[in-house]
Amino acid sequence: MSIRLSPTRREPQPPSAPLAAAPRVSPTRRALATAGAVGPLVFLAVTVLAGLLKPGYDAREQSVSDLAVGAYGWLQTANFFVLGLAMIAASLALAGRASRGAVALLAAAGAGMVAVALFPTDLAGAPPTAHGAAHDTISLGIFLALIAASAVHGRALRRAARERGLARYSTLTAAAVFALFAVFAVFAGDVGDPLHAVSGLIERVFIAAAFGWVTVVSMRLLASRRADAVVGAHA
Repeated sequence: MSIRLSPTRREPQPPSAPLAAAPRVSPTRRALATAGAVGPLVFLAVTVLAGLLKPGYDAREQSVSDLAVGAYGWLQTANFFVLGLAMIAASLALAGRASRGAVALLAAAGAGMVAVALFPTDLAGAPPTAHGAAHDTISLGIFLALIAASAVHGRALRRAARERGLARYSTLTAAAVFALFAVFAVFAGDVGDPLHAVSGLIERVFIAAAFGWVTVVSMRLLASRRADAVVGAHA
């Protein structure tokens, strides 16, 4: 005798909900990040151009700030101003995506760069002036703020266990810029210092490293496909 087995009844399954698309970085934030990424590159390119245009300028020994004094000085002055705005744009792009400390420090560095454009430096050997002293003081604050911003950003990423490569890069950038800045200040910054003959080259290396960090973090934001959670907002 054959036995017929009735098919097992299956409860109807509700239709699966479609996966929600991950929210993208807003157009405004992307525009700000683009300015932050491009600004330092434009600054370095215009600095090279201004050095070629300025008669008698020696990039090995002279500061990038010297380009704002004398012939074609307006070009480097505008270059400082535009870079400052680009750094402020980068800080606005990172707001809510990086620690508050790093964002504030980057914004302060950008504001300092805008301010430094208003105070020309004193050329080596020239009598000291009030605007030259202001230039030096603001410049010191700019690089200390950038060193601290990259260090704080690296620490926040490590605490959040995110983007370990960027965290290491940020931390190493802070250490490298601090070391190079110290070498410049102690051994190369003044006439008669043992490394003064190559002070312009040393300065350009730590400038490229510090401003390059702004470009890298801005490009990382542009590469992001979704709005990640705030990283260490309390830092």
